[in-house]
Amino acid sequence: MPPKVSTNVKTTAFLDDNRLSAVDKEFFTFQFGAIENTIARLNNNYIILEKDTDKYKTKANDLNIKLKNEYGDAMKILEEKTNYEKKLKAEIEELLQGKDSMVEINRNRLKEKDDEFMRAVGIIKTTTAVYVGRLNKLKEFCKQEEILEEKLINMEQQIEAMNKNYEVKLKKLEEKYFYNRKVIQKGMLQRCFNFAFHTNKLFMSDLHPRVQKSSNEILDLEDMLKKQQVLNMDLDKQILQKREENKRFLRLIKSNAKNIDTLKDTYYTKEEKVKGVKKELAEVLEDVNRLLENLDKDMGRTRQKHHSKLRSAVGDAVLELQSLSHDMHIVQEDLSGIQATNRKLDEFIWEIEDLLLKTYGKTLNHAEEIKCINKEDRIEKPMQFIQQLYTELEPFMTISEDFTRLGCQSY
Repeated sequence: MPPKVSTNVKTTAFLDDNRLSAVDKEFFTFQFGAIENTIARLNNNYIILEKDTDKYKTKANDLNIKLKNEYGDAMKILEEKTNYEKKLKAEIEELLQGKDSMVEINRNRLKEKDDEFMRAVGIIKTTTAVYVGRLNKLKEFCKQEEILEEKLINMEQQIEAMNKNYEVKLKKLEEKYFYNRKVIQKGMLQRCFNFAFHTNKLFMSDLHPRVQKSSNEILDLEDMLKKQQVLNMDLDKQILQKREENKRFLRLIKSNAKNIDTLKDTYYTKEEKVKGVKKELAEVLEDVNRLLENLDKDMGRTRQKHHSKLRSAVGDAVLELQSLSHDMHIVQEDLSGIQATNRKLDEFIWEIEDLLLKTYGKTLNHAEEIKCINKEDRIEKPMQFIQQLYTELEPFMTISEDFTRLGCQSY
């Protein structure tokens, strides 16, 4: 309670002062009356605020008690759920162990039956592998035959092309040789005729100043004859080279013909060998087909027996696995639901703790602010703070309703 201020004694003493006029006394009496009214109103407001704070403290204590009780209930529910999860995990481990044992037993059975089947198949594979190898050798011989035939065809084509080119070159060389020979003969005859005509003309006439020039022309003609002899020598050398090339080419043709003959002989010998091998392999394949037919009959009977047994065993194992998987699926769904509820409960508890911490902090800060606030604002600010607290506590009420729903669903 605030101390009540008694202003009557002081005001009377102040007003009895003779130094004040009547107008001043009326003014000050009015002023002092208004001040006393405001003080009385502030005292009443302070009393109302203390009552409101007491109500808020009682409500906060009630809320704290409720929160503690609900927190204890939530912790009990969490403990029960953890125990239930442990039981479920133990049951799941037992189911998984039983499932693994069943799977191992069925696998061992299937392995034994597969081993028996693979032994029978291995015997057949060993017999067939030999015949497959012989067939592969036959295929290789056939491929070699085709390759040799292609080589022979290519060699014949190359020889024909070489013969054609050789004939064409010979014709061209002969034509060039005859043409050059005729041209040279014509030139020589023309020069001899000119030389004879020129010499006769000089001897018929008297000494002439051009005699010296004619001697020079004779020397020039001798040089021309020497050059012509050199050209003839070059042509003879070229003709000899061409003849040597022709001889070499003929030798190559003879060697190629010999190689072709040897290849033909080897080809015919290989054909005879391949025919003999084909006959042997045909006989062997007939024997293999007979053996395979007999084995297929026996294996068909054994396979039917094994398949009937395997189907029965696999069907039983599949049914057991389906039942186990169904139980596991149900248990997993229960676990997922429990985990979801646990998460929601953890979130609920965290939100409650956050709200409590926020409310305690805000109340302490507001109490410190009220001490420092002026007397005029001490009524408005506490009411605003109380309204803010009510608005902040509304989500807490919704969370408590959700918590009650979750508790009902979990049970």
